Amino acid sequence: MVAWGFFVALWTGVGEGKWHNANQWRLGFAIQAIPALLLGVGVLFLDESPRWLLMKGFREEAEKSFWGWHYNGSNDEWCKIEFARIQTSITEEIEAQHRLTWVDLIRTGPFRRRLFVGSFVWAAAMLSGISFVQYYQTAIYSTLRFDEDRQLLVSGLYGCVAPIACIISLFFVDRIGRKKILVSSSGLLSILYMIITILAAKFPALPGLPTNEDAQRALIACIFMVSANYSALLGPMTWIIPYVSSVCVEI
Repeated sequence: MVAWGFFVALWTGVGEGKWHNANQWRLGFAIQAIPALLLGVGVLFLDESPRWLLMKGFREEAEKSFWGWHYNGSNDEWCKIEFARIQTSITEEIEAQHRLTWVDLIRTGPFRRRLFVGSFVWAAAMLSGISFVQYYQTAIYSTLRFDEDRQLLVSGLYGCVAPIACIISLFFVDRIGRKKILVSSSGLLSILYMIITILAAKFPALPGLPTNEDAQRALIACIFMVSANYSALLGPMTWIIPYVSSVCVEI
């Protein structure tokens, strides 16, 4: 959904670029407010989480909420067993919380290792350069002497890459080792950034001088490949590995 958010935002920018008006920038903010309002109103009609209710001691409300979410008219036995499992899990968590403190995350070796792995992967992904490409790509396109409409159009096409890559990753992300994905993705990103830097330095688009169109196309292709790489490989890892680490700590 993060990828789809960028997709909508970038194509909104493409549309706004066609509207030459002083209120142009306000349109983007107005459109972004719509999902926020829908979310704010929608949550008022959602039941509380069964797990949260159990943790607070509201067993009857938790069971009602659980059956409301999962009962399909014929899976009575499954609902009873699954709800009992959740109760057992919550009981164990509450008992563990009386023995564990935040200090144990640092003091205990296995916890400390998992905390480091989850935090490091998340931080490394944020520092991978993807933000630079996402937020400053139009500035890169401007150095290639693209006019404003063309810059926005290319950025819109760039926004199509991430959702497609994320969908593709669903079919292989659990079949390949986590380390293989991290190493291959990081290595490929490094190569792509190196190529982008070389192309920008060797074939700059300077006013009054001939422009190497093949170099321009190669640079843009590398930018698109950065998005595909991150969205299909490194990006999903930033959610999977920290989550798995936190689950291991909880267990």
